[in-house]
Amino acid sequence: MNHKPLSQSRLFWLTFILGVLAATATIIAITSNNNFMLCTDVKCFSNFLEYYAIPIKIISATFFVAGFVAVIHRSNQTHHQIELTHEQNTFSNFYEHKKQFVDMLVQFSEEHEVRITGKHKLYSQLFPLNNIGELSFTSKSTKGNRSELYFHIQTFNTKLELIKECIEWNDETQKLNPEICNQLANFLIFTKRLGVYSTDNLILDKNDKKHFRSINELPKDFTGYFYIVSELIMALAYFSFSKEEADKIRLVSINDSRKVINQLLKEMQKNPFDEWL
Repeated sequence: MNHKPLSQSRLFWLTFILGVLAATATIIAITSNNNFMLCTDVKCFSNFLEYYAIPIKIISATFFVAGFVAVIHRSNQTHHQIELTHEQNTFSNFYEHKKQFVDMLVQFSEEHEVRITGKHKLYSQLFPLNNIGELSFTSKSTKGNRSELYFHIQTFNTKLELIKECIEWNDETQKLNPEICNQLANFLIFTKRLGVYSTDNLILDKNDKKHFRSINELPKDFTGYFYIVSELIMALAYFSFSKEEADKIRLVSINDSRKVINQLLKEMQKNPFDEWL
């Protein structure tokens, strides 16, 4: 699109040039084919308007078309200004939206005493369509449909359901279901992919690591960590969706199993841990 001033518009000047040439050619043709004499009275003036009606109309039409070209040019300029303003707003709003997302995660990590990494990567994952030229405040996938956050929600619920299923304490054998360790390890792997880490951990020794898929440390308050991760997911949901949509999200709770999980972590500090599995 041409955004030069009207004075530099080729169409505008072409309209004038063609109009003047057409009028001039008509005047020459009329003048050369008639024997005119210089006359200044009213009748001569009336005859002048009659003889030269065509070139006068051509000149009038030239100004009309030139004016129409000017209107179109001004409309294009206005449209360009609107587009430019929109692009500038989208540019600034994109960075402001991303900054708010990062600030929200920073504030969350400070309030809940956890470490969150890959904040910009998580933003790109939840808002893959957003860039300096396009902005959406609702999280969508690259295909424009279901958000990636729903995958994290489903994974969270699935892993907590599996943990709840294997939280068993056998009174007769005084042992825990060994599958609990594997499921807790799977949950930690999931949270690491989400970018969240506990800062208050129990360091595992070599013997304990084999039960937890070589994970080096576990949150001391595992059920509290479940709660923190669920709060993070809901914080992401309210940032990424409308309030109505976020209110519909339901996460699995594991508070009823707090006693067994805390017992597991307590027994892990005893030697040997193998006796409890």
